[in-house]
Amino acid sequence: MKDGVPQVTRQSLIPGGSVELTHENLFGDSQSLSLSLSSSDWRNPAADLGYQLSYTEPFYAPNTTRNVQVFNTRKMSPVFTPGAESDVPPVFVDRFGAKAWTSHTGGQDNKVEHNLLLQQISTVDENGQAVVKGTKVARGYYADNGPPTTLSGTGKDTSLSYQGFAAMDNVQFVNGNQLGTRMLLQMDQGLNLQVPLPGGRKLGFSGGLYNRMVASLTHFMQLPGLKPLTDDDVWLKRKAPNTLVLHGRVGNCLGDMGSYDYFTLGGPYSVRGYSPGELGACRRFVEAAAEVRLPLKNYSDKMPGTAYAFAELGSDLGSSRSLAG
Repeated sequence: MKDGVPQVTRQSLIPGGSVELTHENLFGDSQSLSLSLSSSDWRNPAADLGYQLSYTEPFYAPNTTRNVQVFNTRKMSPVFTPGAESDVPPVFVDRFGAKAWTSHTGGQDNKVEHNLLLQQISTVDENGQAVVKGTKVARGYYADNGPPTTLSGTGKDTSLSYQGFAAMDNVQFVNGNQLGTRMLLQMDQGLNLQVPLPGGRKLGFSGGLYNRMVASLTHFMQLPGLKPLTDDDVWLKRKAPNTLVLHGRVGNCLGDMGSYDYFTLGGPYSVRGYSPGELGACRRFVEAAAEVRLPLKNYSDKMPGTAYAFAELGSDLGSSRSLAG
């Protein structure tokens, strides 16, 4: 886009996308096996090929599924390449590893998961070369004097971790709008012990010992001050409720923390209106948001869509000062 007019560029003509293959009944009891491949440039897929090979056993135990996944992903680092910094060379985070987990469901959408994750995490540039430290452009030159991109200082970490996840969710959709409460809790525990060896070497994984937790609460309610919908409005006229959404999220990390696991402020799932990482990176944070949703169909059948208004606040609680760099 330029001045509101779509522009055709060489980059926009490069073929990219994803392909997925799935077998939904592998061993005759609804076990599934799926393979997905993705690349931003199918002319040279080896440059940034991402894949996921997943196996799911849905009836491992009552209301419990068992899953195994092998993956390779690449994402731009919001810590070293925040959206507002156009003069910063991009840094990508590659993750290659395996994950095994069980998922137990109960009630409407309540869920508990236990995960064991082993991964190799690499920080690379757009050509796939290792990036050991963050860089900036100073007077036309690249200044390689930023903070380390990994805990090991080599541009590559190996990490073993346990991840627990719990969700209590009774949110329901009423003609397209949500009503109810959703509570989420995720805990990551690094299990990377290292034993010093003679000569300055170390035995073990370099991903660090850490505990990282995130909790969130979201409440969808009918907007106070307006007449609530009747059963006829919902079932006969198919109107959606005018809603007020209240949301809060907190996070904290103790122990060793690689830059690829820093909390970032900004983006569609944090403080909207900013790019991911544009407001900063931190070890702990708090966020609060309020949003009003008004389905336009409630006021005229000729007006599709929904009107939104929101306000959001985020703070690093002063923890960004404790990060390297």
